[in-house]
Amino acid sequence: MRTLVTGGSGFIGYHLVRRLRDLGDDVRCLVRQGSDVGFIDSLSVEFVYGDLRDVSSLERAVKGCDVVYHLAGRVRAISKRDFWVANCDGTKNLLNASIKSDSPPAFVYVSSIAAAGPSGNNLPKVETDVSLPITDYGLSKLSAERVIADFCDRLPCSIVRPAIVFGGADKMNLELYKTIKKLGICPVPGWRNSTYSWIHATDLVELLILTAKSGERVDANVVDQINPTGKGLYFAAADEGTKLSDVGKMIGKSLGKRRTLILHCPPLTVLTLSTFYEIKKFLTGKNVPYDWSKATESKNNWCCSTKKAETQLNFKVTTPIETRIHETTNWYTEHKWL
Repeated sequence: MRTLVTGGSGFIGYHLVRRLRDLGDDVRCLVRQGSDVGFIDSLSVEFVYGDLRDVSSLERAVKGCDVVYHLAGRVRAISKRDFWVANCDGTKNLLNASIKSDSPPAFVYVSSIAAAGPSGNNLPKVETDVSLPITDYGLSKLSAERVIADFCDRLPCSIVRPAIVFGGADKMNLELYKTIKKLGICPVPGWRNSTYSWIHATDLVELLILTAKSGERVDANVVDQINPTGKGLYFAAADEGTKLSDVGKMIGKSLGKRRTLILHCPPLTVLTLSTFYEIKKFLTGKNVPYDWSKATESKNNWCCSTKKAETQLNFKVTTPIETRIHETTNWYTEHKWL
């Protein structure tokens, strides 16, 4: 197989490219000039330099590919427009390039549980639930999914919505590991101990490959606002929910801590901290680790069910989350990130 991976130099891309090379695929990566490709440079991959705004680079990247894994996008942004340009417009440009190929590839889009919105009443989200995102990031990912639905008659497309992804090379959750290592404290926003679904990047990658190979394909009503079919859509998670405090304790254990203190941050503290970072973002024009969107997300449960992927694709996560946390700690330690 010849595969294209956008976002191949990123965290999930690193794990996907490694696995595809292990399977013997010829892998091509779309990367921006100046991107750090150190983790995949030794894996004998082909690089096409460009970005999601450069249509000619996308056409070069897609040419001759059997599968396109679209991982590239923005998780943090200065403005709402930045999210839309990267996550929605960029996806549309890549889809247009794909349908121009002599043999249109299978298209697997890595979305996010943020596109679905939080899970209410402790019930995990399923693919046929109406999507109700609550942040600009989630709205932009859902908009990209709707763009994909517009192309479903011209291109075989599937969408995977991961829960919180962690693992080696992940910078987003690294700060939690650092806090627990240095202070022995796991901060929990607000008085509520929210529950999240999690998935290790290695397990997510297996689902992406299964989806490309034999997954259901999107139809026009996959994310309809009234009656979504969920066709071609899969949630990705290791379980249906683990409390942040429990994850913190597992991280502490993997770091050799005898005890990890769970520190609940009062809502006023959460608001003050997120407002501080919002002001900093406005003044500096740079992304920040915590803002109003993150504060909003932290008030809710984010859980999803993988029964559809288990039933249709025989997807199974057999390694416990605690073991995956230990593996992640070992990766951080080995690469001197901790």
